[in-house]
Amino acid sequence: MQTSPGLHRKAGFFYWQKQLLPLLIDIPQNTEIEAEPLQLYEFGSPMKFSIETVSKMTGIPAPSLRNWEKRYGFPCPERSAGGHRFYTARDVEFLKKAVLWIEEGQSLQEIAKAYQDQGNATTAPRVQKAPSEFVDDVTYRVELIYEALLKFDSMATLQHYATLSAKLSVEQLFDRVFEKILRRVGEDWSRGLITIAQEHYASSFVRLKLSTFLCLDFPPTQTPRILATTMSGERHEGGLMLVIAHLKFLGYPVYYLGSDLPPEELAGLVQELKPDVVCLTYSSPENLLRDLSVLKQLKVPICIGGSAAFQDLALNSSETRVFLCQKTVSSEAAQYVEMICQSKVSRK
Repeated sequence: MQTSPGLHRKAGFFYWQKQLLPLLIDIPQNTEIEAEPLQLYEFGSPMKFSIETVSKMTGIPAPSLRNWEKRYGFPCPERSAGGHRFYTARDVEFLKKAVLWIEEGQSLQEIAKAYQDQGNATTAPRVQKAPSEFVDDVTYRVELIYEALLKFDSMATLQHYATLSAKLSVEQLFDRVFEKILRRVGEDWSRGLITIAQEHYASSFVRLKLSTFLCLDFPPTQTPRILATTMSGERHEGGLMLVIAHLKFLGYPVYYLGSDLPPEELAGLVQELKPDVVCLTYSSPENLLRDLSVLKQLKVPICIGGSAAFQDLALNSSETRVFLCQKTVSSEAAQYVEMICQSKVSRK
């Protein structure tokens, strides 16, 4: 039976959470996984699903389901004579919604209460949103971090960041904290609302935090290798680091070389590292046109992001292997790179 691509993509993410942030998904280390068949069970009514099947259907690791049941009292599956868990279709629907609530920032305690209030899923769950206070708290604390950065207040910055890092998953930190701050910095800089020093300080905070995630060591679950850098004269690397961080936690092995790489160095690196895709970012169309002759000679797909990618450069990607990524959200840009990795062009 073919396994879910989503589980393969998230394997690196789950590994990191299990090893370094067990409280985020509540997986005790050294948890043994039950070996259960991936099939449907019909004893009694309605149909029942094994824990491994539910894990495949919801994306929630089986150890998390066991630990949530033990610590928070949900979900409450039936047990077979042999002690195996069996979940109802209502359990599955509730867990799918629970995944969305967790992404919105709702705590497991709050989700457990919702489960209990609904009669242990004996009635169809109603769609509920995460408490507005919590969602507002995330937005509010991101604003506090930004204000602290503009005041060069490292103590306040780290205090608010510590609160958010304890509440949010890694990908939520990427999307709801780091990307928000980088966007705000760019907007305020373009409008002349912040100084060069403030822009540098706020941007360096995001880059330093992203560097810690990129330095984490866990085994990749995907084969295609990705090389990322910016070329000479291109020093805005924050967006590229966000994309590469997403790809790393999707299980891809990445080589991040920082900013301002001389074009003549790239060909040698491609020959030595043999990446399946090279990711670059350009804010200057002139710099991109300057390097285009070098990029066309590389026998590897080149994915280019940044503001220059939105210019009309009349590139023929089928001939040059140069792809312009016109995505404005880092997670969507990561999906675009992933599409190139999995396509035939990266294997020619």
